[in-house]
Amino acid sequence: MGSIGELKSRILRYRFGILLAALIVLLVAEPLLALAMPSSAPILWNVLQSAIFLWLTLSAVNAVRGKKASRNLAALLGGTWLAVRTIDLTIQSQAIQVVVHGLAAVFFATVIFILLAYIFGQEKITVDTIFASLCVYLLMGIVWAVFYSLIELLQPEAFTHSSVAMYKMRFGGQGSHFSIYYSFVTLTTLGYGDIVPLSPAAKALAAMEAVAGQLYLTVVVAWLVGLRIAHANAN
Repeated sequence: MGSIGELKSRILRYRFGILLAALIVLLVAEPLLALAMPSSAPILWNVLQSAIFLWLTLSAVNAVRGKKASRNLAALLGGTWLAVRTIDLTIQSQAIQVVVHGLAAVFFATVIFILLAYIFGQEKITVDTIFASLCVYLLMGIVWAVFYSLIELLQPEAFTHSSVAMYKMRFGGQGSHFSIYYSFVTLTTLGYGDIVPLSPAAKALAAMEAVAGQLYLTVVVAWLVGLRIAHANAN
């Protein structure tokens, strides 16, 4: 019992680091799996991908511990998303895929807002503050990736892209082959130009993500620097 309690304490203590690790694994594992996984093994592909999403969901729910209502809301949204996504893997319905994307967007956006409340509620910089701010930045890329995947699902001609840039990113159904890659290229304003938004919705989302990414870095860095100066002056 003591070892279990100690394990729970460590998981709670390092909750932001665990979520950050899950996000990094998602970013790294998806393209590697796409290269290594044979197209003739869809079941194995789905199992590995589902395992990554399960880890990410559990890590996100664990990271928002604090207020019971926040944790319960995150658990409800994350659990519902995974359950509907599991159904989609067998039924392959476009309507279900749209629901999966919507649930994913709401879940990750909720986690972002809870983490932001935590960050701006801190009075000094800690390791948790740094990890939480990094998690928010990566989660922003994930949320926009969900939206890009949804747009391509509903409007297959919303983007033009080369086959080199395509790999399978599946928040639900056959939604997107490129969403995470394109999202983070846009978030960081890198803009290789190999993927171009064509529809008005795709263009608007891309512009909003680029602006949001720069504003987040500006605001959070200024906040963290202000906390560091205030803490140094207090000492």
